[in-house]
Amino acid sequence: MIRFLHTADLHIDRAFEGVMPTENLFADRLLTANERVLENIVEAAIKAQVDFVILAGDTFHQSFSSPKVQRLLIDAFQQLLQAEISVFMVFGNHDYYNKSRFWFHFPKNVFLFTEEEIKTIKFTTKNGKKVAVSAFSYQSAQLTKRKALPFPERQKGADYHLGIYHGELGGVDSRYAPFSLQELEKKNYDYWALGHIHNPEVLDQEGRIRYAGAPLGHTRKEIKSRSVNLVEINKEILQVKQIKVATLEFQLITCDVDSVQTVEELRLRLQEKLERLLGEAQQFVEIKLINVNEELISALDTLELIEFFNSLYPLELSISDISWQMKEEALKKTFIPFEKEVIEKRFEELVACDLLKTLSEPLIAKRGVKDLLEITDVDFQKEVYKEAKRRFYSSFELADDK
Repeated sequence: MIRFLHTADLHIDRAFEGVMPTENLFADRLLTANERVLENIVEAAIKAQVDFVILAGDTFHQSFSSPKVQRLLIDAFQQLLQAEISVFMVFGNHDYYNKSRFWFHFPKNVFLFTEEEIKTIKFTTKNGKKVAVSAFSYQSAQLTKRKALPFPERQKGADYHLGIYHGELGGVDSRYAPFSLQELEKKNYDYWALGHIHNPEVLDQEGRIRYAGAPLGHTRKEIKSRSVNLVEINKEILQVKQIKVATLEFQLITCDVDSVQTVEELRLRLQEKLERLLGEAQQFVEIKLINVNEELISALDTLELIEFFNSLYPLELSISDISWQMKEEALKKTFIPFEKEVIEKRFEELVACDLLKTLSEPLIAKRGVKDLLEITDVDFQKEVYKEAKRRFYSSFELADDK
């Protein structure tokens, strides 16, 4: 039997994109999120007493990683060395290999694949099982060759044969080592540890060809990026368990508020949902309200809700946006036909009253925003007028031309 962790796409030096925490306490913890997920991976490996850890590419987000970030990874490898756990590491399209870029020597428990040519490393576990690991690495940001073809057939002298592959399924014009499922299946390996796709995914029926997904999401799209695969193979029997290691999670909450009439009811409904998320990981949250009643719209202030919940849970979560959608019957309008000339005349009257200032005053009064109009250039004001005109016209129905 062998047991190992399969992870990929750590992107340990990547910033979190498209998010802006409003609370300083949350932002301070965010600075160490990448470091803490690496600690969690090491802890999971030691707790599970694995034989080795597989890093299937893009451990770093940059091709030139800072000495500080490199040191974090080397320290993690040293911890695994003390626990007698080996590491098999390949380099992907983000962290493609160049020896001169590294400030430190990798510990002796780390087996590196540094060439684009396929290499097979033979390894014996503590319980005497012979393992063959075949893999390659990127040496530039792109690799258009179909690298699955030159992988060797399953070695006869090995108890287990594993493949590590950083690339994408299909894609004739792909720049990232395209492959087909059949190309991998033909090799008859016990497991394929894939990297490059950030969401976990199983490609074959037996579950032997898998993307582990990124252990930590860095954008709003990476909602499922939060775990590593704990893999155990006992002869022909395969068991895979996802171990959650993320220190930060992205969440999209959809809340049906059809029966909600007041802001107080809405607050209680949302608070109940948010408290279910609270745990070890920080949460970046987007909320979508559906079936909003007309009675609620007049009192609904999404900015105030965001500020309230962010201050209520300053360490645990940061809400970036609350959007809402009215009930279908509330969206129905009773149109009154108007002549086009009448509509145009009315809009020009609004423009003459300084439309931008009129629209901005409620915001300035409520939010304390000063000198908003002074920082808007002419082009921006033109865009405001254009959008205002479009929305103004959509509120009327033109009379039929005769």
